[in-house]
Amino acid sequence: MSWSISAAPAAPARGAGPRRINVIGLGPAGAILALRAAERGWQVHGYDPGSRPEAAGADAWPAWPATYGAFAPEIPDWAGSIFSPAESIRVTPTPGSTTPLGFCYRMMSKDGLRTAAAEAVERTGGSLHAEAITEEQFSDLPGLTVDCRGAATGGALWQIAVGYVLRPVRGSSATLSEALTTPTLMDWTASPAAEPDGAKPSFLYVQRLPEGWLAEETILASTSRPTESDYALLRSRLDSRLASLQGEVWREKLEIADEELVAIPMGTTAAGSAVHTFGARAGFIHPATGYSVGTALQEVDDFLDRAELAPTGIRRVGLSCMGLARRANVTLARALRRIGSLLLAEANTTDVQSFFAAFFSLPTADQLAYLSGRSGLRTARTMWRLRKNTGWTHPVLLPLYRRPWRYLRFGLQRG
Repeated sequence: MSWSISAAPAAPARGAGPRRINVIGLGPAGAILALRAAERGWQVHGYDPGSRPEAAGADAWPAWPATYGAFAPEIPDWAGSIFSPAESIRVTPTPGSTTPLGFCYRMMSKDGLRTAAAEAVERTGGSLHAEAITEEQFSDLPGLTVDCRGAATGGALWQIAVGYVLRPVRGSSATLSEALTTPTLMDWTASPAAEPDGAKPSFLYVQRLPEGWLAEETILASTSRPTESDYALLRSRLDSRLASLQGEVWREKLEIADEELVAIPMGTTAAGSAVHTFGARAGFIHPATGYSVGTALQEVDDFLDRAELAPTGIRRVGLSCMGLARRANVTLARALRRIGSLLLAEANTTDVQSFFAAFFSLPTADQLAYLSGRSGLRTARTMWRLRKNTGWTHPVLLPLYRRPWRYLRFGLQRG
């Protein structure tokens, strides 16, 4: 399968804006910001030690080892060309209860976004800079400077995963099983790996990539940083799961084209910075899913709108009140989702399975309100409606009643 990438269409400029923008940190969020700023006519300069200014296209931009996906409703029209075609996706909350979701899923073309961003920098007369730059040097840069260097880790919940990109051995007649060639958001069926009681629950995530199929064993949320023993546990589970789905001799029939190790600090607040922040640095990582690309896509134009207004000195009371209300709504969403993720992180496999069976029985709009976006009001509405499926005494919820202040403090913790 190949993905056709073309430049994103230009958007009309919404304000005069500063002539120059300095993007510090060239991960996906930095690339998205660079691309959209260039479409408004800003001169874009990118700073990242991993960049290669002498190269062209995607090779000029830092490489990203991870894969990135987003729910199709999160992706604006202008970004469609840097994602794979939308595919239906399914979940298996409990063994044997597979169901399709009411929305599609798309994988981001890393090379497509890197190429588009690098070309945008060149087109605006900007440049890439491979030298490391410290916060003390930010004030020396002319124009608007935006810190996109990645998430803070204080107070984080961690998503941990091991994934294999699988494909048949070249020249063989082997094929991957249906379970490994159907896009799957979560399969909570427990891996057959033998392990001690009390081990953290994990699920299987499956997605199509140009070079094969990604099968990833994932711990949704952990209260501790990933360790080598966590990765060893997930490899063991994934190997056992593949043996169950593909046969004991799966390594003779399939090759591992790549391995992905995931460690995502979820649900942190914006990291301290002397300048504007964007992306994971601004607290975009979803506390319940680990996703941030969809939020960056949805937020980038509003972010640039506000940046364009700031130099004009506009301080209208209405805008200030709107900003306060917006921040309060985002804070509420983060707190509620952090509480929910901590409850799941401390639950056992059976209870987690039952909880997700209840969640994925909700209407699609309610599911998306919790899984995406930054609306605390919509998140609260979904959680209230969820209780009709879980009842008040679901095992995942009981710790909240026993120690409510602990969970409230965790929800509001700022790092």
